[in-house]
Amino acid sequence: AYPVASMNTPAEKRVAVVGSGIAGLTAAHLIARKHHVTLYERESTLGMDAHSVRHHRARVDIPLRVFSEAYYPNLCKLYTLIGIVYHSADYSFSLLRAVRAPSAYFRYANFFHKGASYPYPSLGMLLYPPTAAKYARLLFSFLHLLMRSPGSIAEPTLAGLALAAFLIACGYSREFATEMLYPMLSVVCTCSFESVSRYPAALIVDYFAEKYGLSGAQCRACQGTSEVVSRLSKPVHHVVLGASVSAVCASKTSDDSPCVTWIDADGTEHSAAFDEVVVATQANVGAHILQTPHTEQLDALGSFKYERFRVCLHEDATLMPPRRSDWRPLNITADTGARAASVTVWMNRIDADLDGQVDGHEIRIA
Repeated sequence: AYPVASMNTPAEKRVAVVGSGIAGLTAAHLIARKHHVTLYERESTLGMDAHSVRHHRARVDIPLRVFSEAYYPNLCKLYTLIGIVYHSADYSFSLLRAVRAPSAYFRYANFFHKGASYPYPSLGMLLYPPTAAKYARLLFSFLHLLMRSPGSIAEPTLAGLALAAFLIACGYSREFATEMLYPMLSVVCTCSFESVSRYPAALIVDYFAEKYGLSGAQCRACQGTSEVVSRLSKPVHHVVLGASVSAVCASKTSDDSPCVTWIDADGTEHSAAFDEVVVATQANVGAHILQTPHTEQLDALGSFKYERFRVCLHEDATLMPPRRSDWRPLNITADTGARAASVTVWMNRIDADLDGQVDGHEIRIA
């Protein structure tokens, strides 16, 4: 945001928010309680819900919006503030070497009681000879990571290591890294195996050992992303959709006002001045549109790297594990020949209300 001398009374400013993901919508919602807010979004629908799809009679969130109460306390407070009801859902997973591998080599399930989730191992895998030994090794290694890694990461020689170096230093096997931990994180972080290996180990230890563990205690909004978007955007005074923002000019003097320039769906260019502008886009987009003399800002924004992945809504059962007993809400394929893990999300298992909306169709996201 770029504060300048107010063009209006001190009680109210004209504020622009560029981008309507969760950050932009939250900023717009909170600022609009005291000031006049204009929200700009490039898509034809507000960004957090822009890629969701109506399939049969249901609206399916794409990407799937989930969170844990332990890891996202501020989001939970926000949802409570705006009246969003959320609930725990089963996000247990299976791991396969390839889409049509004969069977999963790891899976677990969740038991829910009074809103809490309790993970338990799939003991049947210990009785199935092709998977028994591998399953036992991976489960032991993961439990060891949960119990021992918080103490290990506090050691001065390990504290600053990347994940790959930390696992080697602590004696974890390559099998555990490449066939369990990396695939899980590739899905959670939506990134390649190579990127996972470079993550700060302390961040991963905090996520798994301190905040998450082997629990599937993830939550989702009962009414989906559209309800979240509706409530967050309700107090916003002016929403401009189909607005491709090409420039945000920072104020140069105390008498200047920040200016937003955008192109509408017809190709017409517009500009408007504001007291303050909040840029709530990806860092690379912010670096492209910001026109500021503060080059350190542009350097910082330009340092972030991104990877592209495709998300598909489908009903193709051949992308699920061949054995029905291996089906889980998340079905992860950990092919080491690929640059990243792939996952098929079984929506009917996650959303109990979906079956009644889609007339028995099996809906999946891959």
